[in-house]
Amino acid sequence: MMNLTIEHTTQYLYEKEVFLNPHHLRFHPALREHIQLKSFKLDVTEEPEGLTQRIDAENNIYHQSWFSEKHKSLKIHAISKVKVSELNPFYFLREEQDYMNQPELQIYLTPLTKLSTELQEWVKTQSQIFGDDHMTLIGGINREISQKWAHKVRYQPGILEPNECFKVAEASCRDLCWMMMAALRHLHIPARFVSGYAFNPEMEEGHELHSWVEAWISGAGWVGFDPVSGLFCNHFYIPLSASYHPKNTMPVIGSYGGDCASTMNTELKITLSL
Repeated sequence: MMNLTIEHTTQYLYEKEVFLNPHHLRFHPALREHIQLKSFKLDVTEEPEGLTQRIDAENNIYHQSWFSEKHKSLKIHAISKVKVSELNPFYFLREEQDYMNQPELQIYLTPLTKLSTELQEWVKTQSQIFGDDHMTLIGGINREISQKWAHKVRYQPGILEPNECFKVAEASCRDLCWMMMAALRHLHIPARFVSGYAFNPEMEEGHELHSWVEAWISGAGWVGFDPVSGLFCNHFYIPLSASYHPKNTMPVIGSYGGDCASTMNTELKITLSL
């Protein structure tokens, strides 16, 4: 077991005073078997008129905030203290389940886009190489993406469409996840997008906000795969939210009224104590 303190700050600066519309803040660690939340503290400044914890349609915890006055900045500061135990993604019993007829999984099977002929052929080749066992097949696709595409940090908003990502030599974690989800759904495997923290115990700094994919395995439920590293997700991955679409997993979802530009700064620090 290990104890982690996660300090995450995001700040928005506006050129002039603006009216902040309601915001949804996704900084609360998700409830998973390997994560024990010891404490969580969320501060929002300028102080909102209201701040309340809610649960969305996909069982993600978020905080809703709303404001009554104009502001020139918005700062969200979250401190999470968690105890993390070792996670073995292979410790489960396979079960025969016809998830194609499970209504709750259909949204995770819906095609994201029409795949290009080249991407369809690549997916077909992977299925021929790795076979029908889903753990082997998904793990193989995960490794292939990691080896074929270089990872780069991209600060621009938005996500590359799967067909566009397939054509480039390097992409961000969210781009690779979006493409992997498209590939899995093309194979009729439920897949969802996860955002959270990636902790590297060998580094003092450089921990980051990260994205990965969870696929539904009969008997195991949701299993995490990281197309950047090519590995199964273990206890060093701390999820914040998961959804059929990445737009629902951003740490801050909201808007403001006013004709002016804004800038965003974010800082993340994760410290380990035994």
